[in-house]
Amino acid sequence: MNQERLPLPEAYHGGINFAELAALGIDPDKVIDFSSNILPDGPSPRVREALLKARIDRYPDRESAALVGVISRVYGLDANRVMIGNGCSELIHLVASAFLNRNAHVLVLGPTFSEYERVCKLQGCQVTELGSDPSEQFLVSPSRVLQTLEVNKPELVWLCNPNNPTGRSIQSNHLLHWLDSFPRTLFIVDESYIEFTEALSTVIHADRPNLIVLRSLTKLHAIAGLRLGFAVAAKELINEMRMHRIAWSVNAMAQVAGAAAVQDTDYYQAALLRLQFEKKRLVASLSQLGFLSVPSDTCYFLLQVGDSSKTRQKLLNRGLLVRSCDSFALSDFVRISVRTKSENDQLIDALVQSRDAGWK
Repeated sequence: MNQERLPLPEAYHGGINFAELAALGIDPDKVIDFSSNILPDGPSPRVREALLKARIDRYPDRESAALVGVISRVYGLDANRVMIGNGCSELIHLVASAFLNRNAHVLVLGPTFSEYERVCKLQGCQVTELGSDPSEQFLVSPSRVLQTLEVNKPELVWLCNPNNPTGRSIQSNHLLHWLDSFPRTLFIVDESYIEFTEALSTVIHADRPNLIVLRSLTKLHAIAGLRLGFAVAAKELINEMRMHRIAWSVNAMAQVAGAAAVQDTDYYQAALLRLQFEKKRLVASLSQLGFLSVPSDTCYFLLQVGDSSKTRQKLLNRGLLVRSCDSFALSDFVRISVRTKSENDQLIDALVQSRDAGWK
């Protein structure tokens, strides 16, 4: 073991913890998961059909060429600028191993997905987090970011847009300005949830030598169990990332499922419209009952509950899993991902009962 580096525990994320449920005697299949930001309608029927035809008796295409071709056509991208990964998590680790040296200065716009900071610390980097203020509803100040970039001049910047867990966004004109103003800084823009927004423009087509855009194929397309994402960047950056990857990291089933999902736009657009309508209803219902939520541009939002860990446990005992935000240093909040109307109504009832009982 490298004695110069302290061991880092795995980062805590949302989703079902099967070991935790086993210890509590709770059946995972009976838990409604509000902690994962995934389309509640499930995958398209075309995805299920494609999975039945996947060739699992041979190694998968390590380049995922067929999937790259579909993504390039659907999104209007040059195939040389696209790389498939085993979820955005693998791509995040590839970015760190390919572009970060020990003691590099990295800036993270937070509070955000903890894997960014973790992979940097695994590389021995110096990490600075520029946080947004709860009193300002976690809005990002472009002028404050610009000032921090001018003072610190980091080698790399991580930003999630729209952000996880706050759901707040940064408009593309600010991102493009930073990219052009700091050409020696590599910007990683994680757009895993951008398809859940109604008005946010992407920078996926901004062909800059200092930009890598990450996209998830598991959130909107409801195939999180298959692990799939892609990166878009200049050809030179993509080639450097390829040199650090593990062979055959993207399995055959994920590749065919991703290709089917990306092409079935009608199914997912209809499901997305239902989800956006239901989010407005859920937030309005909670507001009428006196709950304070943070405005969000996407399908999840922060709800102020006083004690996030206690609230999470109390709801879990009722078979409802929300995301405690303690790991984001937001101990007053839980993150809620919108689900179906009947499931959301169960959550509303449980929140009211828990609040009236004093969150005990």
